[in-house]
Amino acid sequence: MELLTASDTPLVTVDAQPSGPADMIVVIGPRTVVASNGSEPTAQATPEQDIAAWTSALTGAAATATTVVVGAGDAETDIVRALRSAEAPVTTVDSIGQATAAVSTPLALAATAAGTVGNYGFDDGADAVIPPITH
Repeated sequence: MELLTASDTPLVTVDAQPSGPADMIVVIGPRTVVASNGSEPTAQATPEQDIAAWTSALTGAAATATTVVVGAGDAETDIVRALRSAEAPVTTVDSIGQATAAVSTPLALAATAAGTVGNYGFDDGADAVIPPITH
């Protein structure tokens, strides 16, 4: 939190210190990096970037806490696409950096907390553009 709160214009402000563990998680993945010729990246993943390991880890996180993964879903190496392809029980939001992703993320948290795991956005595997509004 220090990194997010340190500066004259912090990204986050803290009104009260946490009194327990988090019960909701938002994971933000990177945007797709496309080569200048329009092809998908071809570099080999390092162990830290292994998509199968990330899929497993995020599936585990979603089993213990309300979890939404926001990221790109364009390339096979994108985390959102990998989760959707694996049919992992993790809520995903694609189109990172677009207004719909910003609107969908809190709605996806609420829907997931209410028991609806879904895939939202415009890319392959999306169930709907935005999550249902829950009360």
